[in-house]
Amino acid sequence: QLLETTMCSFPTYSKHDESHAKTVLHNIEMILGERRIETLSASDCFMLLHTVYIHDIGMVITYKEREDIVNNDKFCDMIKEMEDEHDPVFQRAVRALQKKDYSYDNEDDKEERMKKLYSDKLEVYYAILHLIATFRRPEHGDLSTERLEEWTLQPEKLGSGFSMAGIPQRIFLWIAKCAGLHTDSKFEHIMKLPQEDNGYASDYLHPRFVAVLLQLGDILDMDNDRFHPLTRECIGTLPELSQRHYEKHQAIRRLYIKQDRISIEADCNSQEALRLVRKECDMLKDILTEAGYYWSQICPEGFRGSLPTIDSVKLSLKGFQIPEGLVAWLQLQS
Repeated sequence: QLLETTMCSFPTYSKHDESHAKTVLHNIEMILGERRIETLSASDCFMLLHTVYIHDIGMVITYKEREDIVNNDKFCDMIKEMEDEHDPVFQRAVRALQKKDYSYDNEDDKEERMKKLYSDKLEVYYAILHLIATFRRPEHGDLSTERLEEWTLQPEKLGSGFSMAGIPQRIFLWIAKCAGLHTDSKFEHIMKLPQEDNGYASDYLHPRFVAVLLQLGDILDMDNDRFHPLTRECIGTLPELSQRHYEKHQAIRRLYIKQDRISIEADCNSQEALRLVRKECDMLKDILTEAGYYWSQICPEGFRGSLPTIDSVKLSLKGFQIPEGLVAWLQLQS
């Protein structure tokens, strides 16, 4: 239920609610296949389900956290850096937030003066939305870990409920670690987790395995339905980066996920969207390469098969297929 509030805090971002969690789980199911899922321990299944649903909890922003953010020196530093931002949405947001003069001396009618004031205050409302979201987004993985650890260890949060369930706290602490790693690009951090630990149902759980599957399932949520269809109607003009991500998702023409291979095709309307698709495909390849190399040290003992490989990535720009080397060159020019 808390994930429903992410739309309020990140109105110009792709969906990070329950629908996203369900898609991530679906992607993991496609990677594993039904037969291999049947071989997973109960504790691994429990851990996978909870980690997938909790991994974006750091994108939930509370009232107190908003107060803390606007009083944070790093937030102030970000605003200063964005004063020269080329994105018109952020330029407008920074100007609205820093505006001090609300005098309307050239307007005689008091009611009209108040309307203009209210209009300017509405600009501040949208400015705060955009800027807080921009500040919070890069750190949400770490915050997911911090939040779940806090909930687990403090009885007044969820700790008492976890304890009464009879499930060891350490399992929820592993879930917190795995959730935070979904935004971590350094694969060695996954390898710092144990390959195996005792589970709850007289079995074993595998934190590295869960962390890798979360990363794969998350990055593969790239289909056309990531943005709410009424996003523009609710928020107006999207910031440039959000617009590019919207175009990236709309460009996907094939997303084929099986146990042995993954195929992706996209037809983009802009070079910026093309670069984003290529960047995410490269990230996917990197995860599969790293995890494949260490797979015997990641998967449960006796687990059959390996991770899929990237069968093909075909990228087009307005209907014309772009050679992989040229896409790489375009990335270097950005």
